[in-house]
Amino acid sequence: MAVQSNTQVHSKDPNIVRTSFQKHNDLVNGLKMVEKPTSDYLPIVNQPKSITFEQLNPYYQYSQQIINNKTNIHKTVTKNGDLKLSWFNHNNSNHDIQLSVIKYKHTCLRLNGNSLSKNFKTTAIGALIINSKPGANTLILNYKAGSLFHILSIICLISWLLLIIRIMFHHRKKAQYYPTKNE
Repeated sequence: MAVQSNTQVHSKDPNIVRTSFQKHNDLVNGLKMVEKPTSDYLPIVNQPKSITFEQLNPYYQYSQQIINNKTNIHKTVTKNGDLKLSWFNHNNSNHDIQLSVIKYKHTCLRLNGNSLSKNFKTTAIGALIINSKPGANTLILNYKAGSLFHILSIICLISWLLLIIRIMFHHRKKAQYYPTKNE
C-alpha cells in the first residue's frame, strides 16, 4: 500500500537533507529543504456544497498557491507586528496578482495606503488575489481578533484570579486549623 505524502524534499541526496538539520547549520536551511504544505487552519471559502474535502484537496492547493507560488514578493514584519508585502507590477495597466498569504475573517488589509474591504478576491483556500497598479505596490496585513475573543480572554483572566484567591483563602484557613509546631 503506497502512502500519499504532501512533503516536498528539495534534494534527492539524503546526506544533504541530513546535514541541513545539523546544529552547526542554520536550521532555516533544513526547513527550506523539507516542506510539508499542511497548514494548521485554512478558511475554506467559495466552496460549492457538492465538493468533498478530498475533491477540494486543500493541502495540494496550499502547496500550489502558497509554497510553490513564484511571484516575486518581498515579505517583512513591521515594528508593530504587521506583515508587509512589497512587489513590482511590470505591466502598464492594473493586473491581478495572487499573493502567497491567506486572508482570514478578521484580516485587515491596506494596499498602497488605502484600506481594502471588498476590492479583492480569494481562492477556495483563502489565498489573496489583488488588483495591483503598475509599478511598486505594498500590502500591509494584520489580524484584529473578534469581540468574542476579547470577552473570553477577560473571562479567562477573571477565572484565574478567582482561582488564585480561592487557593490563598484555602491555605490561610488550613493554617488556622493546623498551626505549626513552633507556635
